[in-house]
Amino acid sequence: VVVDDASEDNTDEVVQKIKDPRLKYIKLPRNMGPAFARNVGIVNSEGEFIALLDSDDYFLPEKIEKQVSILKANSRIGLVYCDVFLETNEGMIYRQMPRLKGYVYKNLLMFNFVYTPTLIFRKNLAMQVRMFDEAKKYGDDIKFVISMARITEFDYVPEPLCVINRKTSNIRLTLKRKEALESLIKVTEEMKSEIIRELGKETILLRYNRIAWNMYEIGDKRGAIKCLLLSFISTKNIKELLKALSIPLGIYEKYMKLKYPPEKLEEF
Repeated sequence: VVVDDASEDNTDEVVQKIKDPRLKYIKLPRNMGPAFARNVGIVNSEGEFIALLDSDDYFLPEKIEKQVSILKANSRIGLVYCDVFLETNEGMIYRQMPRLKGYVYKNLLMFNFVYTPTLIFRKNLAMQVRMFDEAKKYGDDIKFVISMARITEFDYVPEPLCVINRKTSNIRLTLKRKEALESLIKVTEEMKSEIIRELGKETILLRYNRIAWNMYEIGDKRGAIKCLLLSFISTKNIKELLKALSIPLGIYEKYMKLKYPPEKLEEF
């Protein structure tokens, strides 16, 4: 199923050249965003399993076979993910996923390891969790995977089976990263009570602090301050307020570098 989200390239021409009766081509009348397009694709699919692929990414040849074989072998598994290559301006980066399996719901509340093209899942379960949140430009995949983790077990293939295109200008990459981080704040706010109930205030504190540091790194000091203030409001931890105040005072970065050695800060 090819869902064309009102593109202005030659997608139509390329698809028309593929002579295969199984192929469905759906061109949307206007740009509706990735969540809407994914949902249209899921609803119009006829298979038992769903794999999602954005237009600038690609699967390695054995991806679907290896992941579907796990789903077919065990009906308790509802979603299978894999490792991934990120194709950047500097070359290929191998990104290993956490390799968690079984009921990973609480793990996902703690941190996100979502790359949408790595997933293959059962269509009936996706329909059950009402698919992707169309109100979100970013973060819809995080909510979707957490919703799936509430109702089914996960498994993984411990090797990279797809390539995600991260080639872009530094300015565009920063803008995309900022939009993604802002969406992470919204998702965290929406799920705050659930995270605190399941894992306690320390986890919500950790999530906000990770987002804050990432925002600071891309130069969005206001966003970093906002995150730390939200952390303070959620946890009533005075340290979070002091960290927020340390950003305009110019000592936040020094504090973080004192607290974490370089490799740990990069991991954080």
